Amino acid sequence: DAMYMGIPIFLYVPDLKAYEVERGRLLWNLEDLPFPYALSEEMLYREICDFDDNVYLDKINKFTQMLGLKQPGDSSRLVVDFIESKLRSS
Repeated sequence: DAMYMGIPIFLYVPDLKAYEVERGRLLWNLEDLPFPYALSEEMLYREICDFDDNVYLDKINKFTQMLGLKQPGDSSRLVVDFIESKLRSS
């Protein structure tokens, strides 16, 4: 939801290496995500200080296009319409 609303998302993952040792690699590469990530408090501070809203929104747009994600803004209405059409046809 935050991504669709353009709210900045910062991933703070100081335990990434330990997580990967214990549970295995993540299903995705953090570098492939549009969100800034930090392995330490210092890195997080730098990411926040250097944050550029326009660059972030551009990355979000490219990411959602690459995945084929669409958020038309009327999803609730579409779900209700779908349910009602199924109820009418049964």
